[in-house]
Amino acid sequence: PDIGSAFGPFLITTTFLVLLPSIVVTHVQEKVSRIRIMMKMMGLGTSAYWLISYVFWFAIAFVFAMVFMLLANVCSLHTSGYKIGMFQNVDAGIQFVFFLLYTLCLISFAVLLSTLAHSVRSAQVGTILFVVVLSVPATSRLIWKAGG
Repeated sequence: PDIGSAFGPFLITTTFLVLLPSIVVTHVQEKVSRIRIMMKMMGLGTSAYWLISYVFWFAIAFVFAMVFMLLANVCSLHTSGYKIGMFQNVDAGIQFVFFLLYTLCLISFAVLLSTLAHSVRSAQVGTILFVVVLSVPATSRLIWKAGG
């Protein structure tokens, strides 16, 4: 059995969603401490603030995604030549576009979630629970396949 393909959905889900709480908590922390309002008073425009924030988190998430893509495609067992099954048959260009779009959606969704929280603690708890809840279907798929 292909263990890499079996664990793939769980690993991808949890690996990429690790950044979500950090992004949301940072935005909520800036909102609670009114940093953006202070920056506005000093002359920074709203569009410049959001562009800088978006580019910063995009750079981090993009590097994260590229390292993940590199490891998933390059790493193989030298003795048997095993590669992760869900990545070996997909063109690297398609993977790049997929991970690029996924990072853009992740950051946009994190900014959306940050508007819903009014305290840092609720943002932390809410996003961590969100990551755990999204990881459950992938984990249950693993358990279902192992039992069946």
